[in-house]
Formats: sequence, structure tokens, C-alpha cells
Amino acid sequence: VGGAGWSTIHSSSLRSKSQPGLADAEYEYRVRACTSFACSAWSGLKSVHVQRPPATPGGFSVPSTSTGDYTINWSAVGGGVTHYVVTERTGGGAWQFAHISLTKPYTVMDKPDGTYEYRVQACIDFSCSTPSAIKTIVVESAPPTPSGLSLPAEDVDGNFTISWNAVSNVTYYVITERIGTGPWQIVYSSLVRPWQLSNKVDGTFDYRVQACNSAGCSAPSAVKTVRVQRPPAIPGGLTVNPSVSTTGDYTISWNAVSGGVTSYVLAVRVDGGNWQYGYAALPRSVV
Repeated sequence: VGGAGWSTIHSSSLRSKSQPGLADAEYEYRVRACTSFACSAWSGLKSVHVQRPPATPGGFSVPSTSTGDYTINWSAVGGGVTHYVVTERTGGGAWQFAHISLTKPYTVMDKPDGTYEYRVQACIDFSCSTPSAIKTIVVESAPPTPSGLSLPAEDVDGNFTISWNAVSNVTYYVITERIGTGPWQIVYSSLVRPWQLSNKVDGTFDYRVQACNSAGCSAPSAVKTVRVQRPPAIPGGLTVNPSVSTTGDYTISWNAVSGGVTSYVLAVRVDGGNWQYGYAALPRSVV
């Protein structure tokens, strides 16, 4: 045993010997045949290494979800453990070695999306514990940023459509809005696309879109801007003075219109002909 002196453990005509309950050690054996007068030379050596497995590691922990980077950990096991074995299984397939080392914890990086199962064993050389309970993790990365965000640059009634291209691995889309130089606010959260807006007040609005799932949201898309400006009221009080001119000189005037009017456009037609635009300015009379 372990290089110590030889001991006789069997002397019989039987050609087998059981060795129950041996302690962990390296055992060597040799045999010879004997008569009542003499024995043969010893046979060649055969050896057996008895090594009971260590305890199964406790405290096995794997996060339930991740975006691809995560840490697998467990409690250390005493008794001369030489290494730990972490095995992995995907989709109910075969178990594969993922980590064989005395080092713990085990860090996983850039794991593709999917569902993974893990278990751990402690080993002393060739003798390993029973596997731990299985732990499962779902790896899901955030979706890509949607492209093709589209909306009109100008709108005259507050009703317009925001559209964008679909992306994969998405649960819902988020649209954020900014008015002027104000903060971004979430105004839409849904898987439905496009988004129809109605009765938007006058103003300048910035929009951007993100794709989201349980792992998080993509980076925002490029910003698109729309200016909503309803037309002003029709000017009243249109007058021509005098109504009959013998000189070709007369004045055309009208009432002011509120609401940020920047100019008035005056159209004229002669003897029932085509309308022609001959004036576009802010003053409210033409001589």
C-alpha cells in the first residue's frame, strides 16, 4: 500500500479475492502459485487507486436572466479537491464540459441568446461527486436600434403618422418626444407600428424610437422633427375703396388675423380670368 512492505492477504485454492471497504490509497497486487513444497515466482504487478468522491458543492448559483455576461459560483469543498467541473446543456441536449478548473467562480462572456442549464461537481483526480441541482439561465440581449424612422417635416392639422422598420427579438417599441428644447418624454409604448397621431397642438416636436424586450432597450434612433402649424383664419373685412375708379388708383384693405400671421397673400383676376398672386406681405392694405 503506497509503496510500503508487502502483506499476504490471500492464501487459498480460490482464484478470486474481494477487498471491501478499503481506505483511499494506491494498492499494488502480485500473485504466485504454490504447492505444499514450493511456490512459483511472483507475477507482474497490478494496481488499483481507491478514491472516494468528495461532497457535492453547495451554494450553486446562476442568475436567472442575462444579456450574455454572467458569473456562475458555488461553495468550496474540502478534502483535497483537485478541480471542479461545470457542465452545460442547451435545449435539452447532451451535457457538455464548460469549465474544468480549481478556480471559482466561472465567468461567462458574450453568450448568445438562448436557454442554458448548468450543474457543478467537485473532483479528486478521477473521482467526482454527484452533480449539483440544475440551474437555468435565459440569455436575451437587447434588440437592435430600429431604422427608417419616418414622419412629415410639416403638418397643418395635427394628424400625422410615425413609422419605422421592424426589428427582431422585440417585445415593444418606445417613442420619446421632445418639445422645443425641453426634456425627452415617453409618449408611445407598444408593439404596434406605425403610430397614428391626432389633434396634435401647434408646435415643433422631435421624435426618436427604440426597440425593447426583457433585456432592455436599444439605443435611440436618429431624431426626426415635425412642425405642426394650422392655417390662420380667413381674413374678414375685405374692401376696395373706391369701388369704381376713374383714375386706376384705389386701395384694397382687410381686417387683421391673430395667431402669429407672418404674411397676407392677395390674389387678383381680371375680367373673370385666372387668379394671379400679386402680393405677399404683412401690411394689410395695398394701394
